[in-house]
Amino acid sequence: METTFQVHIQTPDAVVYDGPITLMQIATDDGVIEIHPRHMNLVTTVAASRVKVVTLDGTTQYIIVRHGVIEFNTLNNTCTGLFFSAQLASSFKQESLLDYRERILKDLAQSDKLSRYHIDFLQNESMSIEKLLLIQEEVQTTKCVDDYPHLTP
Repeated sequence: METTFQVHIQTPDAVVYDGPITLMQIATDDGVIEIHPRHMNLVTTVAASRVKVVTLDGTTQYIIVRHGVIEFNTLNNTCTGLFFSAQLASSFKQESLLDYRERILKDLAQSDKLSRYHIDFLQNESMSIEKLLLIQEEVQTTKCVDDYPHLTP
């Protein structure tokens, strides 16, 4: 029985993580899931989440992702995550998110010049940023010791 699977997480700009792991936890749009080697085939979307990856030696890393999709292929025992934004939690740049949020709020203050689609998009972006900031605060303060305890055997 295989004890690892290959995971590949990338954005349009860079590969954020690529390597074998034993476990991945992620909050998808349909709920929190835990992926193990030879997981069933899966394709799901992710708005914003903290991704926990555990390597064969037991090392845990966290990746903060936004707007994307993950796919698990049982035949190849691989998991691919494609995201608009993804950063290792250890190198997360809160300042860039705060700057982006400020720009969004400025744009929303002039909503009379925007289309309904643009307003909806900016409001969703603002909510996503708030969620990412909460996730990062959680990672920094609690170190995610319990993660999603209801999933752990």
